[in-house]
Amino acid sequence: MATATTPDSQPDSARAPSVQLIRAASAAFGHPLVWEDESPTEETPLQRTTSRRADMEQQVNQRRREELGSAFSQDTFMRGLYAVAIGFLILVLVAFITYMTLFVRAILAAIYHGHKPCDQPLKYYSFAILIWGAIGRQLNQQVMKCLQPQMMRNPRNMFLVMMLLSVPLALIISWGALMVISSKTCSRTNPDLYYPTKHYVIFQAAG
Repeated sequence: MATATTPDSQPDSARAPSVQLIRAASAAFGHPLVWEDESPTEETPLQRTTSRRADMEQQVNQRRREELGSAFSQDTFMRGLYAVAIGFLILVLVAFITYMTLFVRAILAAIYHGHKPCDQPLKYYSFAILIWGAIGRQLNQQVMKCLQPQMMRNPRNMFLVMMLLSVPLALIISWGALMVISSKTCSRTNPDLYYPTKHYVIFQAAG
């Protein structure tokens, strides 16, 4: 007894050509057919939305990293600047303390040991520095007041004036260095005067 076959029972391979023909014909007339098993998917819009959110989050994170990097760079620069300034102040303070210590030692050596024999007049060096320090500032101020304002506006003339005003101190230091170099016996006959004065002269010449 033969059984009737229904369209649903036909194999998919037999339906494939007819389905393709129907699709081609509908597309040719401008009315493409949509089968029930070919429902439109919503994955593509969802993926686009997710991709946009990911891009926005990446841009925000990148901006945050750039802002943090900029703030870190500025903070590092300021810390370095503060460290340099503090180091410079410490260096100046140490130099000033060293200068005053050597100066006081040289003055005391000239006062308490200046009467002892020495082949060079080293006892007068500290007093010469002291006297020039007292009158040199006032002399420099008077010289600056006497100069014409037009001359002072020129940086080159200002530099020349400052160089000329520093000549007396340079001559005194040169005189002290010459006495230290020329001394032959003072280091043995009067070491309490020779070495404090020598150290003070060396520090001034190096500065």
